[in-house]
Amino acid sequence: MCSNNKKYHVAIVGAGVMGLTAACTLLKTYQASAIDITIISEAFTPNTTADVSAGCWQPYGLKSMNDLILKWASYTYNIYMAEAFSNKAAKGGIMKVPAYLLHGYKGKFVAEEGADGELIEKPLYGSLVPHFRKLDQQELNGFKHLEPVSGYVMTTIVVEVRKYLKCLTRYLNENVAFVQRRIESLSELLNGEYDIVINCTGVQAKYVVPDDKVKPARGQVIRVNAPWIKCTYEFQTGDGFGYIIPQTDHVVLGGTFGMDDWNQNEDKDDTKMIMKKCTTLFPSLKNVQVISVDIGLRPLRDTIRLEYELIKSRNTENDVHVIHNYGHGGSGVTLCWGCSKDVVDLVRKIIPAQNERKAETSTNAVEQHEELWNIIDDNELIT
Repeated sequence: MCSNNKKYHVAIVGAGVMGLTAACTLLKTYQASAIDITIISEAFTPNTTADVSAGCWQPYGLKSMNDLILKWASYTYNIYMAEAFSNKAAKGGIMKVPAYLLHGYKGKFVAEEGADGELIEKPLYGSLVPHFRKLDQQELNGFKHLEPVSGYVMTTIVVEVRKYLKCLTRYLNENVAFVQRRIESLSELLNGEYDIVINCTGVQAKYVVPDDKVKPARGQVIRVNAPWIKCTYEFQTGDGFGYIIPQTDHVVLGGTFGMDDWNQNEDKDDTKMIMKKCTTLFPSLKNVQVISVDIGLRPLRDTIRLEYELIKSRNTENDVHVIHNYGHGGSGVTLCWGCSKDVVDLVRKIIPAQNERKAETSTNAVEQHEELWNIIDDNELIT
Protein backbone atom coordinates (compact mmCIF):
# COMPACT_ATOMS: atom_id res chain seq x y z
CA MET A 1 0.00 0.00 0.00
CA CYS A 2 1.16 3.53 -0.78
CA SER A 3 1.95 6.02 1.95
CA ASN A 4 -1.14 7.84 3.21
CA ASN A 5 0.45 11.29 3.31
CA LYS A 6 0.93 11.87 -0.40
CA LYS A 7 -1.02 12.64 -3.52
CA TYR A 8 -1.37 9.63 -5.78
CA HIS A 9 -0.48 10.10 -9.42
CA VAL A 10 -2.52 7.89 -11.72
CA ALA A 11 -2.03 7.40 -15.46
CA ILE A 12 -4.88 5.94 -17.48
CA VAL A 13 -3.65 4.73 -20.87
CA GLY A 14 -6.46 4.84 -23.40
CA ALA A 15 -9.33 7.30 -23.88
CA GLY A 16 -12.05 5.00 -25.11
CA VAL A 17 -15.10 4.02 -23.12
CA MET A 18 -13.03 1.94 -20.68
CA GLY A 19 -10.49 4.67 -19.97
CA LEU A 20 -13.02 7.47 -19.50
CA THR A 21 -15.39 5.49 -17.29
CA ALA A 22 -12.45 4.41 -15.13
CA ALA A 23 -11.45 8.06 -14.72
CA CYS A 24 -15.02 9.07 -13.84
CA THR A 25 -15.30 6.32 -11.25
CA LEU A 26 -11.98 7.31 -9.67
CA LEU A 27 -13.09 10.93 -9.39
CA LYS A 28 -16.37 9.86 -7.85
CA THR A 29 -14.51 7.73 -5.30
CA TYR A 30 -11.57 9.87 -4.18
CA GLN A 31 -11.13 13.38 -2.83
CA ALA A 32 -9.66 15.79 -5.38
CA SER A 33 -6.77 16.53 -3.01
CA ALA A 34 -5.80 12.87 -2.87
CA ILE A 35 -5.53 11.87 -6.51
CA ASP A 36 -4.07 13.31 -9.70
CA ILE A 37 -5.26 11.69 -12.94
CA THR A 38 -3.67 11.88 -16.39
CA ILE A 39 -5.33 10.25 -19.39
CA ILE A 40 -2.78 9.40 -22.06
CA SER A 41 -3.92 8.38 -25.53
CA GLU A 42 -2.96 8.69 -29.16
CA ALA A 43 -6.63 9.28 -30.05
CA PHE A 44 -9.54 10.95 -28.30
CA THR A 45 -13.24 11.08 -29.14
CA PRO A 46 -14.49 11.13 -31.88
CA ASN A 47 -11.51 9.15 -33.16
CA THR A 48 -11.44 6.12 -30.84
CA THR A 49 -12.53 2.56 -31.59
CA ALA A 50 -15.48 3.08 -29.25
CA ASP A 51 -16.71 5.97 -31.41
CA VAL A 52 -17.23 3.51 -34.28
CA SER A 53 -19.44 1.29 -32.14
CA ALA A 54 -23.21 1.43 -32.48
CA GLY A 55 -23.32 1.31 -28.69
CA CYS A 56 -26.00 -1.33 -28.23
CA TRP A 57 -26.00 -2.98 -24.80
CA GLN A 58 -25.58 -6.68 -25.45
CA PRO A 59 -22.67 -8.98 -24.62
CA TYR A 60 -21.09 -9.54 -28.04
CA GLY A 61 -17.78 -10.59 -29.52
CA LEU A 62 -16.61 -12.47 -26.43
CA LYS A 63 -15.02 -15.90 -26.54
CA SER A 64 -16.66 -16.95 -23.29
CA MET A 65 -19.47 -15.95 -20.94
CA ASN A 66 -19.28 -16.28 -17.16
CA ASP A 67 -20.75 -14.89 -13.96
CA LEU A 68 -18.18 -12.09 -13.78
CA ILE A 69 -19.06 -10.83 -17.25
CA LEU A 70 -22.75 -11.01 -16.39
CA LYS A 71 -22.08 -9.00 -13.22
CA TRP A 72 -20.28 -6.27 -15.19
CA ALA A 73 -23.01 -6.26 -17.84
CA SER A 74 -25.81 -6.00 -15.28
CA TYR A 75 -24.18 -3.13 -13.39
CA THR A 76 -23.62 -1.23 -16.63
CA TYR A 77 -27.16 -1.90 -17.88
CA ASN A 78 -28.66 -0.46 -14.70
CA ILE A 79 -26.56 2.69 -15.06
CA TYR A 80 -27.67 3.19 -18.67
CA MET A 81 -31.31 2.50 -17.86
CA ALA A 82 -31.28 5.21 -15.19
CA GLU A 83 -29.56 7.61 -17.57
CA ALA A 84 -32.13 6.89 -20.29
CA PHE A 85 -34.80 8.34 -17.98
CA SER A 86 -32.68 11.27 -16.80
CA ASN A 87 -32.76 14.79 -18.20
CA LYS A 88 -29.30 14.16 -19.67
CA ALA A 89 -30.39 11.39 -22.06
CA ALA A 90 -30.48 13.62 -25.14
CA LYS A 91 -27.01 15.04 -24.52
CA GLY A 92 -25.58 11.60 -23.88
CA GLY A 93 -27.38 9.93 -26.77
CA ILE A 94 -28.96 7.30 -24.49
CA MET A 95 -32.10 5.50 -25.70
CA LYS A 96 -34.25 2.66 -24.35
CA VAL A 97 -35.38 0.55 -27.31
CA PRO A 98 -36.81 -2.89 -28.16
CA ALA A 99 -34.25 -5.36 -29.52
CA TYR A 100 -35.05 -8.33 -31.76
CA LEU A 101 -32.63 -11.28 -31.82
CA LEU A 102 -33.44 -13.56 -34.75
CA HIS A 103 -31.90 -17.00 -35.35
CA GLY A 104 -31.80 -18.89 -38.62
CA TYR A 105 -32.60 -18.06 -42.23
CA LYS A 106 -35.12 -19.50 -44.69
CA GLY A 107 -36.36 -21.95 -42.09
CA LYS A 108 -32.95 -23.41 -41.24
CA PHE A 109 -30.35 -22.71 -38.60
CA VAL A 110 -27.10 -21.23 -39.79
CA ALA A 111 -24.15 -23.44 -38.82
CA GLU A 112 -22.35 -20.82 -36.74
CA GLU A 113 -25.38 -20.34 -34.49
CA GLY A 114 -25.55 -23.75 -32.87
CA ALA A 115 -23.87 -27.13 -32.89
CA ASP A 116 -25.47 -29.55 -35.36
CA GLY A 117 -28.31 -27.14 -36.01
CA GLU A 118 -29.62 -27.37 -32.45
CA LEU A 119 -32.04 -24.77 -31.20
CA ILE A 120 -30.22 -21.93 -29.48
CA GLU A 121 -31.30 -21.63 -25.88
CA LYS A 122 -32.06 -18.38 -24.12
CA PRO A 123 -28.85 -16.31 -23.83
CA LEU A 124 -27.45 -16.11 -20.31
CA TYR A 125 -27.82 -12.34 -20.25
CA GLY A 126 -31.57 -12.66 -20.81
CA SER A 127 -32.12 -12.77 -17.06
CA LEU A 128 -30.49 -9.34 -16.66
CA VAL A 129 -32.96 -7.31 -18.68
CA PRO A 130 -36.71 -6.65 -18.51
CA HIS A 131 -39.20 -8.00 -21.03
CA PHE A 132 -36.90 -10.72 -22.36
CA ARG A 133 -39.09 -13.37 -24.00
CA LYS A 134 -39.21 -15.79 -26.87
CA LEU A 135 -41.05 -14.74 -30.03
CA ASP A 136 -44.08 -16.81 -30.95
CA GLN A 137 -44.62 -18.14 -34.45
CA GLN A 138 -46.96 -15.33 -35.43
CA GLU A 139 -44.29 -12.80 -34.49
CA LEU A 140 -41.63 -14.73 -36.39
CA ASN A 141 -43.87 -14.75 -39.45
CA GLY A 142 -43.64 -10.96 -39.45
CA PHE A 143 -40.02 -11.27 -40.62
CA LYS A 144 -41.03 -12.89 -43.89
CA HIS A 145 -37.92 -11.76 -45.79
CA LEU A 146 -35.74 -13.82 -43.42
CA GLU A 147 -37.94 -16.73 -42.31
CA PRO A 148 -36.07 -17.11 -38.99
CA VAL A 149 -36.41 -20.33 -37.01
CA SER A 150 -36.57 -18.72 -33.60
CA GLY A 151 -36.01 -15.40 -31.90
CA TYR A 152 -36.26 -13.26 -28.80
CA VAL A 153 -37.21 -9.72 -27.98
CA MET A 154 -35.92 -7.68 -25.06
CA THR A 155 -35.55 -4.13 -23.81
CA THR A 156 -32.05 -2.82 -24.39
CA ILE A 157 -30.20 0.47 -24.25
CA VAL A 158 -28.46 2.14 -27.16
CA VAL A 159 -25.71 4.59 -26.24
CA GLU A 160 -24.58 6.87 -29.03
CA VAL A 161 -20.93 6.63 -28.08
CA ARG A 162 -19.71 9.81 -29.75
CA LYS A 163 -22.17 11.86 -27.71
CA TYR A 164 -21.61 9.85 -24.56
CA LEU A 165 -17.82 10.16 -24.59
CA LYS A 166 -18.16 13.87 -25.26
CA CYS A 167 -20.25 14.24 -22.09
CA LEU A 168 -17.81 12.20 -20.01
CA THR A 169 -14.92 14.26 -21.36
CA ARG A 170 -16.68 17.46 -20.29
CA TYR A 171 -17.08 16.05 -16.80
CA LEU A 172 -13.39 15.12 -16.66
CA ASN A 173 -11.95 18.29 -18.21
CA GLU A 174 -11.69 20.31 -15.00
CA ASN A 175 -10.16 17.52 -12.93
CA VAL A 176 -8.07 15.43 -15.31
CA ALA A 177 -5.08 16.14 -17.53
CA PHE A 178 -5.37 14.90 -21.12
CA VAL A 179 -2.12 14.09 -22.92
CA GLN A 180 -2.12 13.12 -26.60
CA ARG A 181 0.74 10.69 -26.96
CA ARG A 182 1.31 7.29 -28.49
CA ILE A 183 2.51 4.77 -25.92
CA GLU A 184 4.58 2.00 -27.49
CA SER A 185 5.20 0.14 -24.22
CA LEU A 186 3.98 0.35 -20.63
CA SER A 187 7.65 0.57 -19.65
CA GLU A 188 7.55 4.22 -20.78
CA LEU A 189 5.36 4.96 -17.75
CA LEU A 190 7.40 3.01 -15.21
CA ASN A 191 9.87 5.81 -14.50
CA GLY A 192 8.50 6.82 -11.11
CA GLU A 193 6.26 9.61 -12.40
CA TYR A 194 3.10 7.60 -11.69
CA ASP A 195 2.13 5.53 -8.67
CA ILE A 196 -0.63 3.69 -10.52
CA VAL A 197 -1.00 2.90 -14.23
CA ILE A 198 -4.40 1.74 -15.50
CA ASN A 199 -4.04 -0.02 -18.83
CA CYS A 200 -7.13 0.49 -21.03
CA THR A 201 -5.30 0.21 -24.36
CA GLY A 202 -7.75 -2.09 -26.12
CA VAL A 203 -6.33 -3.87 -29.13
CA GLN A 204 -3.02 -2.02 -28.73
CA ALA A 205 -2.40 -4.06 -25.57
CA LYS A 206 -1.03 -6.66 -27.97
CA TYR A 207 2.08 -4.46 -28.28
CA VAL A 208 1.92 -2.14 -25.27
CA VAL A 209 1.95 -4.93 -22.64
CA PRO A 210 2.82 -6.99 -24.79
CA ASP A 211 0.08 -9.65 -24.85
CA ASP A 212 0.00 -12.08 -27.76
CA LYS A 213 -3.47 -13.26 -26.70
CA VAL A 214 -4.96 -9.99 -27.98
CA LYS A 215 -6.18 -10.06 -31.58
CA PRO A 216 -8.08 -7.49 -33.64
CA ALA A 217 -11.61 -8.30 -34.77
CA ARG A 218 -12.20 -5.75 -37.51
CA GLY A 219 -15.64 -4.18 -37.60
CA GLN A 220 -16.97 -2.13 -40.50
CA VAL A 221 -20.31 -0.33 -40.27
CA ILE A 222 -22.37 2.00 -42.43
CA ARG A 223 -24.17 5.00 -40.98
CA VAL A 224 -27.29 5.93 -42.92
CA ASN A 225 -30.25 8.28 -42.75
CA ALA A 226 -33.21 5.99 -41.97
CA PRO A 227 -35.41 7.69 -39.37
CA TRP A 228 -38.18 5.07 -39.65
CA ILE A 229 -36.00 2.44 -37.94
CA LYS A 230 -36.80 2.56 -34.21
CA CYS A 231 -35.72 -0.89 -32.92
CA THR A 232 -32.48 -2.86 -33.00
CA TYR A 233 -32.26 -6.07 -35.00
CA GLU A 234 -29.70 -8.87 -34.91
CA PHE A 235 -30.30 -11.46 -37.62
CA GLN A 236 -28.95 -14.06 -40.03
CA THR A 237 -29.06 -14.06 -43.81
CA GLY A 238 -27.64 -16.31 -46.48
CA ASP A 239 -24.63 -13.97 -46.47
CA GLY A 240 -24.05 -14.14 -42.72
CA PHE A 241 -24.76 -12.19 -39.57
CA GLY A 242 -26.15 -8.64 -39.70
CA TYR A 243 -27.42 -5.96 -37.36
CA ILE A 244 -29.35 -2.70 -37.55
CA ILE A 245 -29.11 -0.26 -34.64
CA PRO A 246 -30.77 3.18 -34.50
CA GLN A 247 -29.00 6.22 -33.06
CA THR A 248 -30.50 9.59 -32.15
CA ASP A 249 -30.19 11.00 -35.68
CA HIS A 250 -29.08 8.11 -37.91
CA VAL A 251 -28.96 4.30 -38.10
CA VAL A 252 -25.95 1.97 -37.98
CA LEU A 253 -25.86 -1.01 -40.35
CA GLY A 254 -23.43 -3.83 -39.74
CA GLY A 255 -21.35 -5.60 -39.76
CA THR A 256 -18.14 -7.53 -40.05
CA PHE A 257 -15.98 -9.48 -37.62
CA GLY A 258 -12.64 -9.83 -39.40
CA MET A 259 -10.30 -11.87 -37.22
CA ASP A 260 -6.64 -10.76 -37.23
CA ASP A 261 -7.51 -8.01 -39.71
CA TRP A 262 -5.75 -4.69 -38.97
CA ASN A 263 -7.13 -2.88 -42.04
CA GLN A 264 -8.69 0.43 -40.98
CA ASN A 265 -9.71 1.51 -44.48
CA GLU A 266 -13.08 0.88 -46.07
CA ASP A 267 -13.43 -2.45 -47.83
CA LYS A 268 -15.88 -1.84 -50.69
CA ASP A 269 -16.84 -5.50 -50.78
CA ASP A 270 -17.73 -5.35 -47.09
CA THR A 271 -19.83 -2.25 -47.72
CA LYS A 272 -21.78 -4.04 -50.45
CA MET A 273 -22.23 -7.13 -48.29
CA ILE A 274 -23.50 -5.14 -45.29
CA MET A 275 -26.04 -3.36 -47.48
CA LYS A 276 -27.11 -6.66 -49.02
CA LYS A 277 -27.68 -8.24 -45.60
CA CYS A 278 -29.55 -5.29 -44.13
CA THR A 279 -31.76 -4.75 -47.17
CA THR A 280 -32.77 -8.40 -46.96
CA LEU A 281 -34.53 -7.52 -43.72
CA PHE A 282 -35.57 -3.99 -44.72
CA PRO A 283 -35.78 -3.47 -48.52
CA SER A 284 -36.55 0.19 -47.76
CA LEU A 285 -32.85 0.67 -46.95
CA LYS A 286 -31.78 0.18 -50.57
CA ASN A 287 -31.82 3.85 -51.51
CA VAL A 288 -30.96 5.53 -48.22
CA GLN A 289 -28.46 8.34 -47.85
CA VAL A 290 -25.10 6.99 -46.65
CA ILE A 291 -23.59 9.31 -44.05
CA SER A 292 -20.30 7.49 -43.47
CA VAL A 293 -18.52 4.15 -43.50
CA ASP A 294 -16.54 3.57 -40.30
CA ILE A 295 -14.03 0.96 -39.19
CA GLY A 296 -12.91 -0.06 -35.71
CA LEU A 297 -10.73 -2.83 -34.31
CA ARG A 298 -12.35 -4.75 -31.46
CA PRO A 299 -9.88 -6.01 -28.82
CA LEU A 300 -10.56 -9.76 -28.81
CA ARG A 301 -8.96 -12.03 -26.20
CA ASP A 302 -9.72 -15.52 -24.89
CA THR A 303 -10.66 -13.90 -21.56
CA ILE A 304 -11.01 -10.28 -20.47
CA ARG A 305 -7.95 -9.21 -18.51
CA LEU A 306 -8.92 -7.17 -15.45
CA GLU A 307 -6.23 -7.71 -12.85
CA TYR A 308 -3.49 -6.17 -10.75
CA GLU A 309 0.23 -6.42 -11.45
CA LEU A 310 3.18 -4.96 -9.51
CA ILE A 311 6.03 -3.92 -11.82
CA LYS A 312 9.47 -2.65 -10.86
CA SER A 313 10.09 1.02 -11.65
CA ARG A 314 12.92 1.69 -14.08
CA ASN A 315 14.36 4.76 -12.32
CA THR A 316 13.40 4.44 -8.66
CA GLU A 317 13.30 1.82 -5.94
CA ASN A 318 9.53 2.06 -5.81
CA ASP A 319 7.27 -0.40 -7.60
CA VAL A 320 4.52 0.75 -9.96
CA HIS A 321 1.01 -0.57 -9.44
CA VAL A 322 -0.47 -1.58 -12.81
CA ILE A 323 -4.13 -2.47 -13.31
CA HIS A 324 -4.95 -4.08 -16.64
CA ASN A 325 -8.42 -3.63 -18.14
CA TYR A 326 -8.58 -4.79 -21.76
CA GLY A 327 -9.77 -7.56 -24.07
CA HIS A 328 -13.50 -6.74 -24.04
CA GLY A 329 -14.14 -7.76 -27.65
CA GLY A 330 -17.27 -6.07 -28.97
CA SER A 331 -18.65 -5.51 -25.45
CA GLY A 332 -16.83 -2.41 -24.25
CA VAL A 333 -19.99 -0.31 -24.07
CA THR A 334 -21.86 -3.23 -22.47
CA LEU A 335 -19.34 -3.81 -19.67
CA CYS A 336 -17.59 -0.46 -19.09
CA TRP A 337 -19.17 0.80 -15.85
CA GLY A 338 -19.04 -2.63 -14.23
CA CYS A 339 -15.40 -3.08 -15.18
CA SER A 340 -14.54 0.43 -14.00
CA LYS A 341 -16.08 -0.34 -10.62
CA ASP A 342 -13.83 -3.38 -10.29
CA VAL A 343 -10.81 -1.34 -11.42
CA VAL A 344 -11.44 1.11 -8.59
CA ASP A 345 -11.92 -1.77 -6.15
CA LEU A 346 -8.35 -2.79 -7.03
CA VAL A 347 -7.18 0.81 -6.56
CA ARG A 348 -8.75 0.72 -3.09
CA LYS A 349 -6.16 -1.91 -2.14
CA ILE A 350 -3.44 0.62 -2.98
CA ILE A 351 -4.74 3.99 -1.77
CA PRO A 352 -5.75 4.27 1.92
CA ALA A 353 -9.46 4.53 2.62
CA GLN A 354 -9.16 7.92 4.36
CA ASN A 355 -8.59 9.46 0.93
CA GLU A 356 -12.04 8.48 -0.28
CA ARG A 357 -14.92 10.90 -0.50
CA LYS A 358 -17.51 10.88 2.24
CA ALA A 359 -19.77 7.88 1.78
CA GLU A 360 -22.96 8.55 -0.13
CA THR A 361 -26.16 8.51 1.92
CA SER A 362 -27.58 6.11 -0.64
CA THR A 363 -26.10 2.67 -1.23
CA ASN A 364 -27.80 2.49 -4.61
CA ALA A 365 -25.09 2.48 -7.28
CA VAL A 366 -27.34 4.13 -9.85
CA GLU A 367 -28.21 7.01 -7.51
CA GLN A 368 -24.55 7.51 -6.65
CA HIS A 369 -23.70 7.57 -10.34
CA GLU A 370 -26.07 10.48 -10.98
CA GLU A 371 -23.45 12.98 -9.82
CA LEU A 372 -21.58 12.31 -13.04
CA TRP A 373 -24.37 14.10 -14.85
CA ASN A 374 -24.19 17.30 -12.81
CA ILE A 375 -22.07 18.65 -15.64
CA ILE A 376 -24.52 20.31 -17.99
CA ASP A 377 -26.98 23.07 -17.28
CA ASP A 378 -30.46 21.55 -17.50
CA ASN A 379 -31.52 24.50 -19.63
CA GLU A 380 -28.61 24.18 -22.03
CA LEU A 381 -29.64 23.68 -25.65
CA ILE A 382 -29.39 20.14 -26.99
CA THR A 383 -26.86 19.93 -29.82
